[in-house]
Amino acid sequence: MIYRKVILPISSKLANKIITISKFAKNDIVNFLGITPEKIDVVYCAPEAKFKLLEVANCNNYLKDN
Repeated sequence: MIYRKVILPISSKLANKIITISKFAKNDIVNFLGITPEKIDVVYCAPEAKFKLLEVANCNNYLKDN
């Protein structure tokens, strides 16, 4: 409770930048803590390495097999 009401608002105002994982979270930070949107950067979570672009030939082979 103390963290949310005291430490979080003070530390967010003192921070040079705030990083969050979504626009929704950014809007919450702006609305609940009164931080300007320009101070907040959204950095999306990266997908795992197994999610990658396939070559056209590999796509055709995959579609034929399934």
